[in-house]
Amino acid sequence: MKKAIIKILSSLLCVLSCVTPVSAEGRNAEETITIYEMSEEEVNKMEDACMSSSSIIIPNGATDYIYEKEHYYTYYTNWCNEKKAFNQPSGGTVFTTANSGFYWSDSKKTDGNFTVSFTYGGKNWNISVQYQPGTVAQSSGYFAGISSSQVNHYVKLFVQRKYKIIIEKIYKRDLSTNTRTFERYQETKIPVSQKFIVRTVG
Repeated sequence: MKKAIIKILSSLLCVLSCVTPVSAEGRNAEETITIYEMSEEEVNKMEDACMSSSSIIIPNGATDYIYEKEHYYTYYTNWCNEKKAFNQPSGGTVFTTANSGFYWSDSKKTDGNFTVSFTYGGKNWNISVQYQPGTVAQSSGYFAGISSSQVNHYVKLFVQRKYKIIIEKIYKRDLSTNTRTFERYQETKIPVSQKFIVRTVG
């Protein structure tokens, strides 16, 4: 019988502030799952860190043109495929007491790409996202706890993420004629959820 354990934790991770885990213990005795959903305020902070709030881009040294951007579409991904968090022993980690687990922090280090596909505006989109599974930290960050049945067993931390993809249209405006032409689409990918899977491996 599954035992739902709601774990309310706080952590500080760069521009990511406190989040509340909303899931419970995982599917079976060999796997414990914790999900952190970011609040709207926290997602907005991430956007501010990743994107300029100005709709005008002035290129360095340019005097006769500027770039303008407009929001076009926002897409939320499903859970991407899981990846093992970095900085773990190859054979796994053993925790000898209950209420133990992994601390996790974000990292720019990547483990391959995955492709997000959807249709919008009569166009088929295939957007490549660099997967960043993050790293096991020493004593701070997000916490992914083990279940009591995982004490004294080798476990590893796996990570899945959801992303918010913001697509903007970039236009080039000729200042001498005050006309503009479409240049390109610009995509910004922001993680909005983390799923931590602590799995028994031995």
